[in-house]
Amino acid sequence: MSGCAPARTAGSAAPSGADAVLVGFARALRAAGVAVSAERVHAFLRAVAVLRPG
Repeated sequence: MSGCAPARTAGSAAPSGADAVLVGFARALRAAGVAVSAERVHAFLRAVAVLRPG
């Protein structure tokens, strides 16, 4: 897998706002050689979503 952005499915949207920043961070980690899989990015975004107020 060349990118670390979550795979899109019908009806899913590209990450926006803070999610886009977090996905960009994951891409930077991958470029630095860190093993960042799509599954890890999904888990990261879900965990951050739990922490967000509102």
